[in-house]
Amino acid sequence: MAGDDQAISPLAREGFVLFTGKAGCADCHSGWRFTDDTFHDVGLPAPEDTGRYRFSREPGDRFAFKTPGLRNLASRAPYMHNGSMNTLDAVIRHYNGNWLQRPTLSPLLRDPHLSEDDITALLSFLDSLNSDGGTQVPDTATHTPQGGKP
Repeated sequence: MAGDDQAISPLAREGFVLFTGKAGCADCHSGWRFTDDTFHDVGLPAPEDTGRYRFSREPGDRFAFKTPGLRNLASRAPYMHNGSMNTLDAVIRHYNGNWLQRPTLSPLLRDPHLSEDDITALLSFLDSLNSDGGTQVPDTATHTPQGGKP
């Protein structure tokens, strides 16, 4: 944006205010990549999908998955770690208090009571995070590290 007041629409700016405030999105989706790079249980129904617990064996890690970055979302559907949501609208509605309650649920989740207008504004802001084509997020890594010591 670099000081350009017209870089995003007024509706997208309204969505940014919601994103960083009332909606609570920035509690986990922060920084230039819009991720805190940590793990959270966001209350998705997935009884066999135990998340980070599979590796850590820490009970608090059950159902916790790493927060994804939000750049170039338009080309990355389906959403959530398990691809269970086809649209960003569905994702926002999940975070509008429609998660499963369980002991490992992230304490950062709170029901923001978003209106339809709020959801529209958030979708507009998320759309503003898409590139016009210069920088794309690859679907898979183009190089893999080689094992062994240097």
